[in-house]
Amino acid sequence: MKGRMRFKGVIISIGLVLAAISMPLVGVYAQQHDEATHNQSGSAGGENTPKFGCKPGETLCIANQYSVASERLITMTPPQYEVQKTKQEVTYSVATRGTLTADINEFKRLANETLNDTRGWTRMGVTFKEVATGGQFTLNLSSASEMTSFSANGCDNTYSCVVGRNVVINQDRWLGATPAWNQGGGTLRDYRHMVINHETGHWLGLGHANCSVPGQPAPVMQQQSMSLQGCTFNPWPLDTELKAPTLGL
Repeated sequence: MKGRMRFKGVIISIGLVLAAISMPLVGVYAQQHDEATHNQSGSAGGENTPKFGCKPGETLCIANQYSVASERLITMTPPQYEVQKTKQEVTYSVATRGTLTADINEFKRLANETLNDTRGWTRMGVTFKEVATGGQFTLNLSSASEMTSFSANGCDNTYSCVVGRNVVINQDRWLGATPAWNQGGGTLRDYRHMVINHETGHWLGLGHANCSVPGQPAPVMQQQSMSLQGCTFNPWPLDTELKAPTLGL
C-alpha cells in the first residue's frame, strides 16, 4: 500500500513538473500567434510590436533572431567596384615651321587641353603628354607658305594635313578658322579643338567620315572646314569614332 502511494506521488510530481514547463511555452506560442494575427490585420503595430515576432527577453526568441540574422547574411549582396581602365600614354613633340605670328605658347596650351579633354580621344583610355623631343608624333604649327614642304601631294597652303608622324596645323586656319565654319556661327576656340582632334585622328589611323544623320553633330573626322553636309558643328569625336588603329585600339 505504501509502495503504491509512493508511485502515485512520483507520477503527480512528474506531472506538475511537465505542467510547469509547458505553460510558458504555450503562453509564448499564444502570444506569437496573437501578435502575428494582429499585425496581419493592419490595425496595430508600432513601437511595442516585437521585431521578430517575440520579445527579445524570452528564451525562444534567441533561436528566432539567429535564424533571421542568418537569412540576412545569406542573401546579402557584396558591393560592386568599377574597374578603372588602364591608361595608355601617347607622347608628342611640338614644332614650328615658317614665319609665325601666332602665340606658340598658346598653341601648346590649347593643344594639350584639347588632346586631354574628357570629351575627346581620352575616352578610349589614352592620355597625351608633350615631350621636348622624340614624341610618337610631332604636332606642327606651320605658316601657309610652308605647308607643301611637308608633302607636295598631301598638303596645300589652304588646309591642315597629316604626313606620316607629322600632324600639321595651318597657321591661317588656326588664326581664322574657315569661311564655312564662320558662316555657320562656329567659334574660333571650337574650331581649334576640332582641327587638332581631326588631324590627330588621322595620325591615330582614321580616315574621313560623312554626315550620316542631318541635324545631328558631325563626326569629328568629317571635313567640317569645307562643309557640314547637313550636320551641326562638332569639335569632339563621336562614340562611333573612338578607334585608334595606330595604337592597336
